[in-house]
Amino acid sequence: GTEDGLPLRLQRFSTWSRDEEQEGEAESERWIDSFHEAKELYAPNTKMIYVADREADQYNLLKELIDNDQYFIIRSRHDRTIHGPTYYLDWDIKSRKSFEGTSYYCPYEKKDIEVEVRSGTFSFNDPKDQRTRHLLRKGIDYIALKFVEIKHVTREKRWVLLTNLKVDNLADCMKVMKYYRQRWQIEEYFKVLKGGGCQVEKSNLRTYERLVNYLSVIAVVSWKIYYYQMLSRRDPDAEAKKHFKVSELEALSIHFYKNCSSEIFRTPLSSIIKLIAQLGGHNKYNKSNPGLKSLYRGFVKLEAKEETINDLKVSMGQKEEDRLQLAK
Repeated sequence: GTEDGLPLRLQRFSTWSRDEEQEGEAESERWIDSFHEAKELYAPNTKMIYVADREADQYNLLKELIDNDQYFIIRSRHDRTIHGPTYYLDWDIKSRKSFEGTSYYCPYEKKDIEVEVRSGTFSFNDPKDQRTRHLLRKGIDYIALKFVEIKHVTREKRWVLLTNLKVDNLADCMKVMKYYRQRWQIEEYFKVLKGGGCQVEKSNLRTYERLVNYLSVIAVVSWKIYYYQMLSRRDPDAEAKKHFKVSELEALSIHFYKNCSSEIFRTPLSSIIKLIAQLGGHNKYNKSNPGLKSLYRGFVKLEAKEETINDLKVSMGQKEEDRLQLAK
C-alpha cells in the first residue's frame, strides 16, 4: 500500500499449516522467504517498509532485515534480555521516565485518543547463543534496534514497536505508529476473505489441492471487493469511469435507468459502489456503507450482466472505440 494507507495490490499469497514440531526455526524461515520474495517485486529506488505483527518478532528475521538494509516495523512480542544494567527490554522501557503526551484520531472509535510515547535504542544478541545471553562481548554477534512505545492513557494498553527507522522526536515516533497501523488492512482483507461474501471457511473442501486452487481464485475476488470498498471511502467523489470498465457502467445504467446514458460515466464512485451493493440486496434507503456480503453478491451479478451486454454489442457490431467515445 501507499504511505497514506491506500492498498495497491495483493503481492503474495501462500498456504501454511502449522505443526508443533516445526515451530521456531521453520516459522522464521517462512517470514524470511516472504520478505525475499516481496523484495524482488519492487524497484530498487522504491523505499519499502516491512511491517509485521508480533509473530515476526524473531531474531533470525530481524537480523536478515538488517543485513539486507531493509526498513521495518515489527511489534514486540518477547520481553528479551538486552545489553545494559536494566537486563530486560521491558525494564529498560519503564526506566525511561521521560515521555511525551499526544493524541491521534482513531477512525474506528471516531474520536481523538490520548497516548504516551517513549522511544530509545537497545541491543541484544541471539538468545540461542549459549556463550552469553545479556552481556556484550567481543566475538558475539548482536543487533541494535530502536523501539517506540505507544501507551493508551485510558485503557492502559501499549504497543512496543521495533524499528530501524529514525525516531529522533515525537513526530518521527507518530510516523512509525502511522505506518504500523496500515498493517490492519491485512486483517480487513482477511475479514472479506473468510467472513465476508467469499466465506472461504465454509467451502468444506477436503483435499489440499482443491483448497489451493480455490484460494487462488477467491483471493483475487476478495481483493477486488476490499479495494473498491476502501477506494470509495478514501475518494468518494472520484469519477467512476476512472475505476470501472465501460461495459460494467453500461450494465449498471441499463439495469437501473433502463438506458445507456453517458451520465453514468460521471457518477461519483461512492454512488456506483452503492448501486452495485443494491444488486446484491443492499437497501437503497440505507444511508450506511454497504456490507461485504451485498458487495460480493452485487459484483457477481454485475459480471453476469456485463457479459450479456458485451455479447449483445458484438452481435450488433458495435465497436469498442464507439463505446469509449461515449464514456468521454
